[in-house]
Amino acid sequence: MNTPIRIQLELPAAHRFLNIIGGCIQELINRTPNLSDPESLSYQLQLAAQEVCANIIDHAYQGMDGNRIWIEFQLDESVPQLTALFSDEGQPFNDAQPTLSDLPGEGGMGLFLIHQLVDHVEYQRTQNRNTWVLTKTLA
Repeated sequence: MNTPIRIQLELPAAHRFLNIIGGCIQELINRTPNLSDPESLSYQLQLAAQEVCANIIDHAYQGMDGNRIWIEFQLDESVPQLTALFSDEGQPFNDAQPTLSDLPGEGGMGLFLIHQLVDHVEYQRTQNRNTWVLTKTLA
């Protein structure tokens, strides 16, 4: 029985650090054996993760400096599946789910995009902390 690989990051909540998250995802995918299309999987996961983090920076923290994003990746090679957890101490997410017809012409597509890129999306607000969980099967 394989123990899932866990990697934890704590980053400043600033757009200039998002490439670190993408690089970590890419290297996890590169090290996972027997994937049929690692390049596409890596791209999808990087885009979803960066969108979550951009939303945390822009909306939860409203662009204020000095905040942090905590990230944990869990790679279960036996499935194979990657789970990414993102947490912050910013404002709660407004969970009123817009439909495509409600969305503005620019912006507002992030959550829709995230749902298209991964298999499962979960949000929780617990004790003044937002937590997003993204799960993607890699087979």
